[in-house]
Amino acid sequence: MTAAVLLCAGGSTRFAGKQHKLLTPFRGRPLVAWALEHVAEAQLDETIVVVGSVDLTEVLLAEVVVVDNPEWASGQASSLCAGVATAERRGHQVVVVGLGDQPLVPPSAWSAVAGTKSPIAVASFGGRRTPPVRLARAVWPLLPTEGTSAPGS
Repeated sequence: MTAAVLLCAGGSTRFAGKQHKLLTPFRGRPLVAWALEHVAEAQLDETIVVVGSVDLTEVLLAEVVVVDNPEWASGQASSLCAGVATAERRGHQVVVVGLGDQPLVPPSAWSAVAGTKSPIAVASFGGRRTPPVRLARAVWPLLPTEGTSAPGS
């Protein structure tokens, strides 16, 4: 079983907008709505959304599993750990991790990364590696437990 893990807990501290980056309108909808829609269209077995700094209740799809990360300010690794731990408890063997602030990652990228057999696979756009990232259960113990690096960077 494969779960999508969408990291949406950060504080959007580098964003200069008037509201949280994930809720800022992009093409007529909140930025995060695009990422949520694309993950859903990829039709992985389950979608886990890690939240923290902002209430996303109004934009979350009913069928997602919401994980609150009270440690979100400590760095992105805490959200990654929260998402992977939830996937492990729910019996998944693979996670495909992406970011809520990447609205232009198409469903096909999620599906392609999920469909590989490699324990670790990273999407590539124009020769640049970027999430989503496939992580098989065998590599979960190797994941960082602190810090701010994005998966695949």
